[in-house]
Amino acid sequence: QRHLQYLIVGSLEVPLSDHLLRLSQAYATVSLDRDAKRLEMRAREAQAAADAQVTFLNWLRAKGQVAVAEMAVDQAKAHVGTAKVTLSAGVIARGDVLRLEAQQAQAEHLLLQARSFEALAADQLRIMLCLEPNEPITSGVDVVAAPDEIELLDVSEYQRLALSRRLELASLDKAQGSLEARRDATEGSYAPRVAAFGNLTYANPNPRIFPQQERWDLTWDVGVRLTWTLNDAFTTVGAANEIQAQVDSVKMRRAALENGVRVTVLSAYNEVGIARSALTAARLREEAAEGALKDRLTLFR
Repeated sequence: QRHLQYLIVGSLEVPLSDHLLRLSQAYATVSLDRDAKRLEMRAREAQAAADAQVTFLNWLRAKGQVAVAEMAVDQAKAHVGTAKVTLSAGVIARGDVLRLEAQQAQAEHLLLQARSFEALAADQLRIMLCLEPNEPITSGVDVVAAPDEIELLDVSEYQRLALSRRLELASLDKAQGSLEARRDATEGSYAPRVAAFGNLTYANPNPRIFPQQERWDLTWDVGVRLTWTLNDAFTTVGAANEIQAQVDSVKMRRAALENGVRVTVLSAYNEVGIARSALTAARLREEAAEGALKDRLTLFR
């Protein structure tokens, strides 16, 4: 006699230990990785902006060198012209004129070098700004005007501000947190896996009902399953140690970056003081040069 059996089975399993020991850490790992990448991207954008500013300032310096070199050439030409007049009057020797002509040639050589440096700096700036080749560049910065006086804080305050604002440090913190969450998720393999399950069976005849009858019957069962794979415990040791080594590496990178930021801030702080001293000395030299020029013009006349 031939019998037919119809069976509809539904099963549900909830990994309880995975929710407690693995899934939350895995979600934290992905979230922290995402935040770290975003901070890293912002840090690169800030670095690109800083590089563009440095390139712009180099171009301004090159333009200033050209202006100074052109003034030197004009001055040398004026001296040569004056010397030729005095030579014709028999006041100076020809050797003095040749010496001044050599100075003029040297000034023209320095002007050529300054213009070459300016052209190179302009091309670098066009590349940073994504401009077309030979596209004219203008500056809205008055490099001749005296800079505003800024009251300097203590260098430790600037170091603290730099450490709190550097995106690279924040990115490394996120990366470290991601690795620590991944390590915790990996160490979850030490413990056995606990899962709750449930089954629903609707069958005709239902094999779980005795005696069996040719009718549709519904049965169900629930339970808790505990499994532990011995090999996973041993392989977890190596994986967890490897991730911990990565955590230690990130910590060392962060410490090195902190030291680098402190040294950079200290160097920039000292350079500001040196620049202020140089400006003061330059003003005094300018005043002395103007007085000496007036005296020499009077003596020449």
